[in-house]
Amino acid sequence: MATKKLTDLVALSTPVDADLLLIRDDDEPAVIKSKKTTFLQFMDSIRVATTSIAGFLSGADKTKLDGIEALADVTDAANVSAAGAVIASAPAITAEFDFAGNTIKDHALKLETISDANWNGASSFDYADGTAKSATRTNACTPDITNWPAAGESKVTFYLAQGAGAVTWTTLVDKWEGGSVPTLGAIAGDVDLIVVTTIDGGTTIYGAHVGTFSAP
Repeated sequence: MATKKLTDLVALSTPVDADLLLIRDDDEPAVIKSKKTTFLQFMDSIRVATTSIAGFLSGADKTKLDGIEALADVTDAANVSAAGAVIASAPAITAEFDFAGNTIKDHALKLETISDANWNGASSFDYADGTAKSATRTNACTPDITNWPAAGESKVTFYLAQGAGAVTWTTLVDKWEGGSVPTLGAIAGDVDLIVVTTIDGGTTIYGAHVGTFSAP
């Protein structure tokens, strides 16, 4: 045995008397025991590793590792497909978004331009059609807002260009800033900004006259 190379040894399928494997306990170096076995049998007897116990790699796990591409890119479509997964495509971005009733168009609040025919008499305007609403006071109008979001703060801004028509707010606004209905601009070219807001789905609506804007 001592005069042979390891490559000259013949592997045995079963142990014989001379096949003694010496084992030493690291905690007790002086204690040496022997086990009658071939080296191959001894290696096979060592447990396979689990998620909680160290051990040898199983053949099944080795097969899995061999099947992984070197430096595999987990974002590569071919690799993802081979794993049976799917890379979701990004949703198409449109020019208009609706966030629980707060409509945004092209990074700005959606504007509803109200025609003279619609700004006339008792008129209802849908919150969803735009939280900014523009009209000319050509005709007398009693505006109202429908479909307020049920919860949270919601507001609508009116941009009202000067005209001969009076505006009656009693249907829409319950409480005004300062307790008084505002007087709107009377000079040609004037534009009044009126903000109406609610926090209870339109049960109580607050109004504020931001101001009358005129050319310098």
